[in-house]
Amino acid sequence: MSVQAVGFLVTVLVVPGVTVGQEDHADPVTKVRISGRITHQDGSPISNVTLKCGNALLHDNQMTTLDDRGRFSFAVTGHHEYDLYIDDPTVEPNITVIGKIVVTERLGIDLGEIVIRFPSQHEVEARLQGPVRVGRSSPPTNSPFPLIAAVFVGASGTANIIDSEGKVVQHAKEKEQVGFSALRIFEDGRAAGWLADFPFCCASYPLSLALVVYRPGEPIHRFVGDGRALFRWCFVAGGKQVAFLQSFPNGDLVEHYELRDVETLRLIDKWDGDLTPKAPKWAIGMRP
Repeated sequence: MSVQAVGFLVTVLVVPGVTVGQEDHADPVTKVRISGRITHQDGSPISNVTLKCGNALLHDNQMTTLDDRGRFSFAVTGHHEYDLYIDDPTVEPNITVIGKIVVTERLGIDLGEIVIRFPSQHEVEARLQGPVRVGRSSPPTNSPFPLIAAVFVGASGTANIIDSEGKVVQHAKEKEQVGFSALRIFEDGRAAGWLADFPFCCASYPLSLALVVYRPGEPIHRFVGDGRALFRWCFVAGGKQVAFLQSFPNGDLVEHYELRDVETLRLIDKWDGDLTPKAPKWAIGMRP
């Protein structure tokens, strides 16, 4: 699917004391606007119900009422994953998951239409239809590709990577994959990634068994480490490397950290044990 940009938005909300374009993360947080419209498959709006947008780690939980056209708008913190879901006590189930989204600190997003379908009583699918609109930006230096502006994963299980021109690259779930988690965009927008969640025979909940990284113009890069579940990950070395923590679901006597090259998947370094001062900097940087 290719979704073209239609016009531009005023995209950045700046809290007092912060100038537009400021990148010092020690300063007050810059909020970014996300918006869109939620409809049924026939195009009719889902309206007059509560839509929530939340990030538990930031204690940032917002709500709004979908208007008569099904539209919503939230101000979120860039580079943090947010959950979107409808909370309607008049229907069963009360919670309808719309999806997850992460945006950069620079570009606000209007997702256009998100189409909701209910294949069965306890199942929901959410598909990004667009058209997507994004804020203005300058392309990264020495890069032939636009910046990554956002990643949206609908309840149907398709990752939508949105660039700064409003175009969308889709990545569907792998075989037997049941979800996406830990969405990330590297600071300059040249890379994005997520954890792929799969059923696990010995647990009642899915586990993250692979790390998937997308860079414009390249094939998808997939990491599984030594086969244990992945619990945390991050970009390293300007987005050219990834680091991740692996462990068993019920914990390990010794936690296992790996540092790998994105392009070649090559293992660069590893660390087994606690994150003491003796641990490598790339591992220490993964503290929760």
